[in-house]
Amino acid sequence: MDNLEIRKEFIRPGEYDDSKDAVKMDLTKAMAIFSGGAFKDYKKLEEVYFGLDITRIGNGTFEGCENLTDVWFAIIDENKIVEIADDAFYGCKKDITFHIFGSAIKNKWLNDYAKKHGYKVVGMM
Repeated sequence: MDNLEIRKEFIRPGEYDDSKDAVKMDLTKAMAIFSGGAFKDYKKLEEVYFGLDITRIGNGTFEGCENLTDVWFAIIDENKIVEIADDAFYGCKKDITFHIFGSAIKNKWLNDYAKKHGYKVVGMM
């Protein structure tokens, strides 16, 4: 499976355990991903796309996703609160890049998280 498109607003652990071969994941409809390692050990996952409404990425959500390099945030408000659990990307590479729309490139929540974990932040059009 190359792409996994999830059209739910709230994602709970274990709902997509049969999709661990996904390379790209479309979570643009998601508002919150609850803790418990919802996508833990998706070894092939390289890219994740979040939409305007994302507010929370819970504990261990992408733990052990060792090939994850790009996380895309389509938010447009630099003041939008996006809570990301400290261990949401535990066990991932250190060279993850957060791609953020230009109008929200200064988003404090995303930038603080990226800085704390040594991730890059780049703007996108």
